[in-house]
Order: sequence, then structure tokens, then C-alpha cells
Amino acid sequence: MRDEYDDCIYQALRHDFAGNLRAIANAVGHAFDRLHERLYGAPWNARNPRCKANRLTTR
Repeated sequence: MRDEYDDCIYQALRHDFAGNLRAIANAVGHAFDRLHERLYGAPWNARNPRCKANRLTTR
């Protein structure tokens, strides 16, 4: 049976887990931007629709 201490531990673990997932997602996004900039001359997050460098299919 769960008590108040279990709830505190659960909340702490859930918060840390969410923070870790957020950090991992941010790191992956940053790495993808750097790779895209290296390959196509502009970061993926530039969001310039007229720039062909933002398309992964550009050759």
C-alpha cells in the first residue's frame, strides 16, 4: 500500500525523468541542427521556406 513517502519519491522520480527526457530531446535537436547546417548550409530550425537548404531532399 502506498503512503505519503512513496508519493513523494514517485513525484521526485517522475520530475527527474521528465527533465532527463527533455535534456536528451534538446541534445538530439541541437545535434540534428548542426548536422543539417553542415550538410545543407542552414540549420533546420532556420524556418526559411524560400531557402532550398532547409529541405532534406536538396541535392
